[in-house]
Amino acid sequence: MYKSLFALFLCNLFVCLQSIAQESKATDKITWRTIDWPPFYILDAENKGQGIYDQLISKLASGLPEYKHYRLKMNTIRAQKLLSAGKKICHPSTIKKTENQENFQLSLLNSIVLPHRIIIRASKADLLPKGKSLSLKALFKINSLRIGVSEDSYTQTINHIVNQNKNQPNVLINNNYDVLITLLLNNRLDVIIQYPVVFSYRARQAAVSDKFLTYLIDEEAASSYIPVYIACPKNEWGKKLITKINKILIEESLSPSFLHSRLYWYGEEEKAILRRFYREFYFIDKTTTKHQ
Repeated sequence: MYKSLFALFLCNLFVCLQSIAQESKATDKITWRTIDWPPFYILDAENKGQGIYDQLISKLASGLPEYKHYRLKMNTIRAQKLLSAGKKICHPSTIKKTENQENFQLSLLNSIVLPHRIIIRASKADLLPKGKSLSLKALFKINSLRIGVSEDSYTQTINHIVNQNKNQPNVLINNNYDVLITLLLNNRLDVIIQYPVVFSYRARQAAVSDKFLTYLIDEEAASSYIPVYIACPKNEWGKKLITKINKILIEESLSPSFLHSRLYWYGEEEKAILRRFYREFYFIDKTTTKHQ
């Protein structure tokens, strides 16, 4: 009897220790960067949590039960500073070729987006040369245009041009994407640089009757698409986490439905373009990593 009780005690102790071990693992946390930037991140009541990167965070959280997951609203500058400081934060929508990434650990490709565009009030079109594209450098020289931009929030090429012109009196710097869009919709700005899908989502919500034009950026002519990655800090914690995230991305890419959340908010023409890019480019690093 005593042997049986002792065996039961050992069994219960083992189960208890396992439970404690699992619980201790779950005390490690990840803070995911979010921002009010629909349809990439949707924080308001309508469609809340249904943004492209909201859904990616949910998928990753489901695959990483050993972590506690938190979401924290912050702009790009703050996210970059926290990453560089080695904090337990990850940024799900990082553009690879931007500044300040020497301290970032990047995942495999997690999504593809169509490039930034110049979005301008149609009533100002007579100030611009004819065509479907514009030079960003030339645009900044038109002093009568009120231009709204964010710092270090675009590709390296655009960031460089913005930084060269950000102190001009007709240029407004604001790192809140939604503020810039709202100012454009309310006729307090004439021009912003933004992804068309982001602007069209907000314009539909606001039901603004004004017309706006979208232009390709001459200096980005070679960039037909933008690859997007998850960034975690470049320390031991971040490297281990990125390894786990990569495994989830590879497994997810095998599902025929993995594109649904990534394309949901785009129009049919944009969906067709993005499907082609995904077929051509998305699986390259997944296949290479899988066979290493």
